[in-house]
Amino acid sequence: TICVATALLESGMIEMTGGAQGGGHGGEQRITLESPSGLAHVIARTADGRVEQITTQGEPAFVAERGLTIEVPEYGPVGFDLVWSGAYYAMISAAAHGFELTADEQIALAAFGDAFVRAARPGLRQEHPSLGDVGPLPFVHFMGRVRTLEDGSVESRSATYVHPGVICRSPTGTGTSARLALLAGDGVLGPGDTLETISPRGNRFIGTVLGQTDVGDFPAWNSTTTGSARLMARSKLTVDLDDPLVDASDLEGLLGP
Repeated sequence: TICVATALLESGMIEMTGGAQGGGHGGEQRITLESPSGLAHVIARTADGRVEQITTQGEPAFVAERGLTIEVPEYGPVGFDLVWSGAYYAMISAAAHGFELTADEQIALAAFGDAFVRAARPGLRQEHPSLGDVGPLPFVHFMGRVRTLEDGSVESRSATYVHPGVICRSPTGTGTSARLALLAGDGVLGPGDTLETISPRGNRFIGTVLGQTDVGDFPAWNSTTTGSARLMARSKLTVDLDDPLVDASDLEGLLGP
């Protein structure tokens, strides 16, 4: 959501408003995106034609199951909690498996995540109270230790694994939201409290607990995630209509005679 909102605004697909274009001073702009799990409400902070920061609020997150354990080949028993935050996440303690969630651990984290997801998927919950069958487990969130700093802020190293084989550059908004739901459910965080999640590559997101609600029979938590994205490339796709493997039948109305 953070990446999509940034790309839409910086590419001009959604016009920047509030004086953010050219030499303007910028401001805040609200947009709403639709995702498979529901609406994402976005506040973009813009300045001089660029998106400096995105704050997004998705659907409420809830703890679906606690204290699960699965036997993972070559790794042994792995304990985890299952949390919904736009998709199901297996929430795993990093320290319990020797991880500090540093950049040099990314290959090992991806291998662990791959083995875990393949072992955990059979028989694991796929039902959401209102969305129905949402498919097999896609994500693992490795949770680092929670640290309270001298200024009272709270942070935690965090890593999100996306199956198959990817450790995200960022700690991810849905991963952060899932972590907030766990901590709020345990009474560690409450409305207005924040947690800064830090990925193995050093990207930082700030999650803020908003308040409690319900999803079906599950106590759930609304939250926001604040972060930033970077536009890395612009690409152009060329379709050669003389290519015998190109099927342009659905483009006939656009191509003209």
